[in-house]
Amino acid sequence: MAVGFAGTYHQKVDGKGRVSVPLKMRRVIEAGDPDWDTEKGGTVHLVFGSHLKGYVQGYTVAQFARLEERILSLKESNPMRDRMQRMILGKSTPLDVDKSGRTILPKEIREKLGVDDAGMDLRYVGLGDRFEVWPAPDYVERVEVEDEAWLAEQGEGFNLLAALAED
Repeated sequence: MAVGFAGTYHQKVDGKGRVSVPLKMRRVIEAGDPDWDTEKGGTVHLVFGSHLKGYVQGYTVAQFARLEERILSLKESNPMRDRMQRMILGKSTPLDVDKSGRTILPKEIREKLGVDDAGMDLRYVGLGDRFEVWPAPDYVERVEVEDEAWLAEQGEGFNLLAALAED
């Protein structure tokens, strides 16, 4: 069984959008790209639609193809199909990742993340079938702080993994 995206990584993007994909995530991207070339690199898909508030999502070529198939398998009469096509497929871009794991974030993605000429620190967060890229301060404020508050509400002795037994 292949391991998906996991872990949280700190990366710096410069003002021109140059950034390195963390090595462990690069290995997942490589495994999910049938055209990956050890000399040239390959492709990762980033989704940046307005449904994503302040962050973007990344998918391997294979995962993005499955997502596209699922969206296109919805009935044409389903209004969610049109929205998903516009917000996910229409607001996505394939990015070249070179053999060393470097890529360039396009202007539209830099603007969404708030990257200015000075660059910024990013957080890459693995979620199994996909990963998220957040501006570091937003990740701490919106995700880590909210997670800690939610855990506190659950009370002493709460076991997050116990929820897996409920399915």
